[in-house]
Amino acid sequence: DQDDDMEMLIRNSEDLLRESQAMCAESEQTGAETLNLMGRQREQLQNANSHLVGAQAYFVEAKDILKQM
Repeated sequence: DQDDDMEMLIRNSEDLLRESQAMCAESEQTGAETLNLMGRQREQLQNANSHLVGAQAYFVEAKDILKQM
């Protein structure tokens, strides 16, 4: 009876350990995907900033041209 209880406790512990390992692997995968997504978003923001800087330069040039008129 005590041996059965000990064996059940060991099996339950092993099951919990496997579940914990699966959760850790899933969390690691989620973290990697999040980092990848954030990298792509950073690139998009940098490109948008570049376009904005270019547009601002055109506006300054247009403003100067209008002043000269």
